Amino acid sequence: KIKKVHTVMLITGIPLNVLQWISLYVWIRQGQWWLFAVWAVTALLYALWVSHYYFTRAAFICPQCYTVFQPAKREALWAKHTPHTRKLTCAACGYHGFCAETHREEMIDG
Repeated sequence: KIKKVHTVMLITGIPLNVLQWISLYVWIRQGQWWLFAVWAVTALLYALWVSHYYFTRAAFICPQCYTVFQPAKREALWAKHTPHTRKLTCAACGYHGFCAETHREEMIDG
């Protein structure tokens, strides 16, 4: 299920990336910066949406006690990470290190 979350994030981000490159090209070649400004505002709104989308669906597994937990969004947002782990503090045992990513629904279902 977490792969579906990643796929949605990737597919929704591709048009934004295309708009970025087009807006940069138009700005450099024609001197029209307004399209880049539209992209910047759109990118900011997308970043807010995609962060909310991800962090309401992701949970993490502590490698020490195997507790599945959901960290504070602020901690998770700024944590060092790899594609499938984040360096977090476990809510149960206090372990601070890389925790594996899982889908939040699995946390609820057990």
